[in-house]
Amino acid sequence: MIDAKFFLAFLGRSSYDVKMVEVNLFKMFDECVHNGLLAIQKAKTGVNLKIYCECCGKHHLFNFSLKSLINKREYHIYCPECNLELACLGRKTDVKKIVEMHKKEVENIIKEMGLEDFFENPFVIYDLINYIHDLAENRKIICQCGSRDINAKFKFDRIELICKKCGGISPLKAGSYEDLETIKKMESIVINTNHGRNKVIKYVNSL
Repeated sequence: MIDAKFFLAFLGRSSYDVKMVEVNLFKMFDECVHNGLLAIQKAKTGVNLKIYCECCGKHHLFNFSLKSLINKREYHIYCPECNLELACLGRKTDVKKIVEMHKKEVENIIKEMGLEDFFENPFVIYDLINYIHDLAENRKIICQCGSRDINAKFKFDRIELICKKCGGISPLKAGSYEDLETIKKMESIVINTNHGRNKVIKYVNSL
């Protein structure tokens, strides 16, 4: 009997709380998970995975046949543009080991950065730092004044994005994974202009 049940872990660069998703090739499905970052679709001879890369800002399509999945213990799936590891697909025990290794790596990075001694939830902060970095690289963080020159200030339970031109501030709560998921639903971040400072700048420039 062919075991057509596999598991997929959506890794990405900014994930500590990795969830494993069951992929059953004998089951009809067209499922979107992780807030649209991952789509699982049944193909004629296997499965199609549509995975979003937070680094390049694009979705990528991958196809796996039943034969290839049976013959190989696990697949490491990488972004074809930036080579970031996006996910792992394979048997439950094999994928679970990879997820544990991934979490251990994140824990070590958090310790090296000293995040665990300062923040309410260092794992959420770590994920949010990476997500903000990806948004900035894709020019998706801007102030209402038009500037993209942004600083980040770290607080116990949040990160504040501050416009260096007008002083506008956008606080991003990062006390829980619910806060993180709320932020990740935003396609871009627009910082509210500090109107008072803008008036001073305009007045000084007019002198």
